[in-house]
Amino acid sequence: MSISLPNYTKNTLMILFFFIVVSCNEKVDKSDKYIIDRFEKQFYNSKPIELKELKKKYPYFFPESFPESVWVERLNDPIQQEIFNEIQKEYESVNFLELEISSLIIKLFDQNAESNNVDFWNIARLSSLSFIDQLWKNHLSEMDYLRSGIGLRAMGQRDPL
Repeated sequence: MSISLPNYTKNTLMILFFFIVVSCNEKVDKSDKYIIDRFEKQFYNSKPIELKELKKKYPYFFPESFPESVWVERLNDPIQQEIFNEIQKEYESVNFLELEISSLIIKLFDQNAESNNVDFWNIARLSSLSFIDQLWKNHLSEMDYLRSGIGLRAMGQRDPL
């Protein structure tokens, strides 16, 4: 007995199957590097014209209740610049922090994986399956929306393509 499915459905199912198999692999690449993006460097090394880009990148550092003039004043304030320069002298590099965060995350991952290996990987599998399931639901709703749009065009006796 064979099931006849359209090609796009077969391809989608094959991709989903591949992701499920890959997500169930218990080998973890621990060589990921975490990069710390330092806001104060970007802020104090920028010009007032570039503040809009920084606001888009870091909206939580720029509350709406403060006008832009506050940030321009702070950027041009000599005392703030001096504080920034002293901080840069003391903490020129944050590599030590990156290493600590990376080792902490790896340690927590290993502790969770070792404490109850079966449950840990079952939760990992279930969460990845849940993620794929949500993507599949979104795909189906988009296809339904597309189908209804094509049906409406057909009712208007227009070529949907």
